[in-house]
Amino acid sequence: MKNKQLLPLCIIVAVFALLYWLLSFGNHHYFHTYCLDLGVYNNVLYDYGHGHYDDCSAYLWKPSNTLADHFDLFLMILSPLGFIFGQYTLLIVQIVAVLLGGIGIYKLIGLYNNPNSPVPLLAMVAFLSFFGVWHALAFDYHSNVVAAMLLPWMLYLLKRERYPWAVALALLMSLAKETVPLWLAFVLIALIIEYRHNRKALCWLAGGLVLETLYFILVALVIMPHFGTNDQVLWRYEYMGKGFSSMATFMLTHPWQTAVNFFTNFTHDPDYDFIKLEFWLACLASGMLLLFRKPHWMLMILPVVAQKMLARDAGFWGLTFHYNIELAPVFVAGSFIVISQIGSQRTRHILALCALVLTIGTTAYSAGNPLTKIRKENVNLFNKGHFHQYDFNTHNARRLMEQIPNEASVCATSMFVPHLAMRERVHVFPIGLGYDAEYYLLLKHHWSYYDGDEAKIEELISDTTHYTLLSSDEQLVLLQRK
Repeated sequence: MKNKQLLPLCIIVAVFALLYWLLSFGNHHYFHTYCLDLGVYNNVLYDYGHGHYDDCSAYLWKPSNTLADHFDLFLMILSPLGFIFGQYTLLIVQIVAVLLGGIGIYKLIGLYNNPNSPVPLLAMVAFLSFFGVWHALAFDYHSNVVAAMLLPWMLYLLKRERYPWAVALALLMSLAKETVPLWLAFVLIALIIEYRHNRKALCWLAGGLVLETLYFILVALVIMPHFGTNDQVLWRYEYMGKGFSSMATFMLTHPWQTAVNFFTNFTHDPDYDFIKLEFWLACLASGMLLLFRKPHWMLMILPVVAQKMLARDAGFWGLTFHYNIELAPVFVAGSFIVISQIGSQRTRHILALCALVLTIGTTAYSAGNPLTKIRKENVNLFNKGHFHQYDFNTHNARRLMEQIPNEASVCATSMFVPHLAMRERVHVFPIGLGYDAEYYLLLKHHWSYYDGDEAKIEELISDTTHYTLLSSDEQLVLLQRK
């Protein structure tokens, strides 16, 4: 790294660190994070740190080992940090991972340009501004975000001909989630095509492909079913069959229907018309268009897009949440490598600047008023609700949480669960009713996944035989089981 680029690099990192802090910490501080997913993962982090296995009782009526839901070993590795950073641990890890991913993009694109070229810095800003990155940080924490941030470094190591380290890094990434090795298998197939004239690289990449494939089969078809069912995830694809093998069979025997489902609203609900079109246009504007010059790179996004577009839950299709994070390193790295290999230096600079402007513009659109249904208070820093909570008094909520002993089991409304999850037992209301929680911190009027929440709260307040009312106002209620 040349000294003249060190200062702008540090400025970029500092600016985005501030933006991400305002985005992610702002959401959590003002109770815009929820049981699903930060509350659940905070509780898993606590359990692993204290030598327990997590049973998903935070959000499931029937306990089930969390590894049956998502085979996430990163949380085990990160669990000691929970003793230092508490409920903010995973948010800090995620922000640091994204910033390191941006530096990885800078280093990778630097290999394709002269030392004084601004293209690597523009690529870094494009990556950190990518709509998939922004929305992932706005939606709690997910280990596949951390894994995706390692891909630029894997590509960098390959370009530097450090093949054993690149394959080792790919294997480390696979520990994040059961779907990551499937994604990386397709990444490695694309890289085998990319490095087809390099015999040494081919041997390492082929070995990595075999290991990723075997790991995915072992985890998805053997280990996870041993721990329990994954119905809460696989129901989204039940029209193709139950289980990975039956879904694969459906796609192979119905190729035309599967291809059509990538682009059409097969739910027949008009509310979701054009959501997929909006997604594809955002992808084209954020680097995918340039990848038509490296068509084999499209293989890298195939399993990611399939998980999105083939789900019958239309919430997966659009621009929001963490379901687009794997696209960021593929689109940005691929498009800026293409730019770095085009024409004159002046042409490359113009194309890089245009790519950056389009990427930022797409992200701004996705955080504004897209067709995709978004939580504007979560995503948009300029939304007046981002740094405010209109549903209840946050000072009062924190005062009530301080009254709950650290060792007590708690049942709480969703937005309180992430703040109370660093304990052995925490449950989202009304799930906690089935686990006889000791304390109940509840918001009287709010939207909920569960029908009849408000009526249940009134029942608890009136049940003076079993519960003591510690505090109640128009918004919040704190109860203790007798």
